[in-house]
Amino acid sequence: MYTRHALEQRLEAKGYTVESVDVALTNIQELGLQSDSEYVEKLARYKWRTAKWAPTRIRMTLRQKGVAADDIDAGMRLAFGDTDCSTSHEDTFEEQPVCDWMGQLKIAARLQFAKSARTDPETRRRRLVHWLLRRGHKWDVVRDVLGELEAEAKLEAKQRAQEAEIGGQDER
Repeated sequence: MYTRHALEQRLEAKGYTVESVDVALTNIQELGLQSDSEYVEKLARYKWRTAKWAPTRIRMTLRQKGVAADDIDAGMRLAFGDTDCSTSHEDTFEEQPVCDWMGQLKIAARLQFAKSARTDPETRRRRLVHWLLRRGHKWDVVRDVLGELEAEAKLEAKQRAQEAEIGGQDER
């Protein structure tokens, strides 16, 4: 699947005139064979599902690919939605908007955080912050996720210490 801009570049590189390329692409878009908003939706879902890219990073990538702002907005609404996600969509085969994106992000971040469990706390913190920032997440999101994961880590350490203390008393 290609954006209109990418198709224009490919066809013009093959020697077709700008006018003929424009007419041909308009025709295939009218027939529903090419849609930039559909491209946006598919790319956004893929990047979210595989790499947890933030919507801002996805938008930036799409702008670099020459996708129009209206198509980006339409595709992002399809992918991330601006609807009530509490309604059931079980009877449709269409992909539904990413509703609990923050919950999904925390799950992915928790896995990343666990990978550096044997490192010192500052290194662990820095690695998670950079992992989230590289994906385009805003500092507010990074701070919330980091705060929650650090609180969970402290609670787990406290529980392990209590279990070790109880285990030591049982041996006596």
